[in-house]
Amino acid sequence: MKKKYGKYYLVIIIAIVALLFTWIYPSVTCSDVCEASKETVRAGIMDFFTMIYFSFYYRMNELFLLFAIGGCYGVLSQTKAYRKMIDKVSNFVEGRELISTLVVTLVMGLYAAFCDQLLVLLIFVPFIITVYLKAGRDRITALMAAFGGMFIGTSGAILGTHGIAGLALSMGLNVSTKVGVKIVMFIMSYVLFNLFAWFHMKKQTKLVDSTKYDMFTTEELDEKGVKKYNKVNVWPTAILMIVCAIIALLAFVNWKESFNVTLFSDSLTKFKTNADFLYHVVGDVDAFGDWTYIALSGVLVLFTLVIGLINGRKEFLFHDFGKGMKKITKVAVMFGLVQIIFTISFVYGWAFNPTIAIIGTKFNVIKMLIAAMFISFFAVDPTLITYVLGLHFVTLFSEKLFLTSFIFTAGYSIIQVIAPTSFLLMIALTYLNVPYTKWLKEIWKYALCLLLMSIIIALVI
Repeated sequence: MKKKYGKYYLVIIIAIVALLFTWIYPSVTCSDVCEASKETVRAGIMDFFTMIYFSFYYRMNELFLLFAIGGCYGVLSQTKAYRKMIDKVSNFVEGRELISTLVVTLVMGLYAAFCDQLLVLLIFVPFIITVYLKAGRDRITALMAAFGGMFIGTSGAILGTHGIAGLALSMGLNVSTKVGVKIVMFIMSYVLFNLFAWFHMKKQTKLVDSTKYDMFTTEELDEKGVKKYNKVNVWPTAILMIVCAIIALLAFVNWKESFNVTLFSDSLTKFKTNADFLYHVVGDVDAFGDWTYIALSGVLVLFTLVIGLINGRKEFLFHDFGKGMKKITKVAVMFGLVQIIFTISFVYGWAFNPTIAIIGTKFNVIKMLIAAMFISFFAVDPTLITYVLGLHFVTLFSEKLFLTSFIFTAGYSIIQVIAPTSFLLMIALTYLNVPYTKWLKEIWKYALCLLLMSIIIALVI
């Protein structure tokens, strides 16, 4: 097995295993509780290709975003303003990697813990990775800085409604129920993750050149040869990038469910009423909190066009954008492949059969955590878990609903960090061409600590 394609082979093998399990386990039928179906629906060879088609088809939202990000950074990486920005930031980060990682993972982690959709944070990933690799850090450190906040926010979903955190809503719980417990989980996850990131940084005794692994690396900008009146001005590009980032971040916070804020929806309603013509010129747009990745992709493209034009890339704009899209293709392919496992679980439902068998009818913390990790491994998309098991938990464990939600969030977050079925992890490993085994050697201790910490907190509450 060639190392270059090792992760792809691994994901495809797991998908085939998931397909074979349809011959062993029937799906489940759910009314008040979920029970094993009487008939087993087996998937065949041609069904596997159908699953591949539907996996990419139903994930067009996310794929559009990935290609938009690729195109955006394809243009940015060719502009002198962005190159100068990278040089300045990487020079600042060099020697301050620990404090920089603490700040980046805290900011991104807090957003992930409060947001409605997680992948919006991918818009910052290429910038962070380029900065860290330019500062002489290795790929693992860059990965921890760029994706660490998302891992932390997933485990400590304070008011977030994305993913498995939505399980609480499906069971009738308020997102602010026992928010103190969630804050403790977030703090502990943050401390543990950055502790292990620091341990890894200490092992790197000298700076390394890993920029060859960066999709959007930039050449160092030498302004000595630039004429006095043509020196690069960073601020127009920086301001546009900041405005675009603010729009993206505001658009994916669930303002109504998490904060009971209706300002954006009310403002949009007034805008539709009082500026009907302008609204139709802009097109159908949702209020912040209800955006899709398609809308965000459109915003990224528009801002990219403006940035390219003001930086003199008019003749090369579409070439740069297309080149960036081409570079991100391998990440998009990996994302789609991981979703095959989800599609098999969704269509055939076999994974919920052993899950409800593990859970049983009597509440047990350890069994619940094992079940959470098992179904998170095969279901991939936590919204499927929420959709199938929400009423099941309400019926069986009405007095343990928050604890159930907490345990499933913990189990899902552990899988996100270590499993080859974690779409977030596989995006990260593919982007930086990090072997899965290399990452596992670095992160298994953190995953184990997260597991033990989750059990302790669950037993206490």
